[in-house]
Amino acid sequence: MTRYVYVDATAGVAGDMMVAALAGAGVPEEVFTAALAALPSPGSWSLALGTTTRGGLRATTFTVHASGDHPERRYPDVIATIEASALSDRVKTRALRALTLLGEAEARVHGVPLEDVHLHEVAAVDSIADIVCASAGFEHLAPARVVGSPVRLGTGQTRGAHGVLPVPAPATAELLKGIPVLGGGEGETATPTGAALLRANCDAFGDPPDMVLRSIGYGAGSRDTERPNVVRIFVGDGSQPGDTAPSVVVEANLDDMSPELAGPLIDELLAAGADDAWLTPVVMKKGRPAVTVSALTDAAHEAAVIDAMFEHSTTFGVRSSRVAKHALERSWVEVAVAGRAVRIKLAYRNGRIATAAPEYEDAVRVARAARMPLKDVYRAALTALQQDLPAPGPGSPAP
Repeated sequence: MTRYVYVDATAGVAGDMMVAALAGAGVPEEVFTAALAALPSPGSWSLALGTTTRGGLRATTFTVHASGDHPERRYPDVIATIEASALSDRVKTRALRALTLLGEAEARVHGVPLEDVHLHEVAAVDSIADIVCASAGFEHLAPARVVGSPVRLGTGQTRGAHGVLPVPAPATAELLKGIPVLGGGEGETATPTGAALLRANCDAFGDPPDMVLRSIGYGAGSRDTERPNVVRIFVGDGSQPGDTAPSVVVEANLDDMSPELAGPLIDELLAAGADDAWLTPVVMKKGRPAVTVSALTDAAHEAAVIDAMFEHSTTFGVRSSRVAKHALERSWVEVAVAGRAVRIKLAYRNGRIATAAPEYEDAVRVARAARMPLKDVYRAALTALQQDLPAPGPGSPAP
């Protein structure tokens, strides 16, 4: 069966709430303890999981204590801390993705280069712990797909390193671009760390996937408000393979856009929620060479993808059409290449492996560390997969 995770952030989201919800959904405390122990630090870390009530609901709490010297760090320092840790490659990838998203958001908000960003929030030891423990928790669940709900924005003001800021904080708002949001809420309901973790780990945002629920976790925020201040995480088994999902293709023809804008345009479409985006050469009226930019998305992200296409291209109009998307059931396996972990995505049809693809980010990490060509890492990973797969017996599905 396919494992799905749904993150309900309709009351808001923060880093500690996310970790607490993962714990409530079944991630053992030892997973978080081991993740903190893997961090290089002049001090020591300890964590505590407990229970409380929020709006009458029983929920899990997560707190971290750090002793020793933990100075404020710039973005490159925090990245170096994660890269130098003993975390598994997969947990590192998740944590670095969240940190990169957060750093880029802060850089855009303050108008400074990424290397000059002081991550005031994430540089605090508890926020580093939130990102590392949440990354370890998601990796422990090993979901094939993570879906997030709309996010509650909050109201009023909050105090940060730069003084009094409107809610949501500017970095939070930047991270939530392209994600469905909800108005209202008491005070700061979504934090930069929570928004970065959502964006880093969710494959889509909208309604929960069809699944059989296996566990539910409630992660408590620090305040007890009228609306229960919790993040909920649902873990379940997915529906049968071969389902057809309604999707949308958004397109525009471009004959006056600089090629230098093409790469950033694709990146922005993907950030807005497109499952895929691509360019196709075409010839338009009067014999003009041009490109068609296309983005495949779902109904929940259609408006955000259209906004991104207008904002980041030179088009005066876009068109959209409904299509049927046929998706294969998927699972992950891990192989070793040059002594390092590489995940391989397996796709199934009628009980048989239809295709296998090494995870790009894992393969790039191994290629750089081992100084191997990327194509050789791919070849070695697929060879290792063939060696690890059991030989099919009579009546068994063959790879």
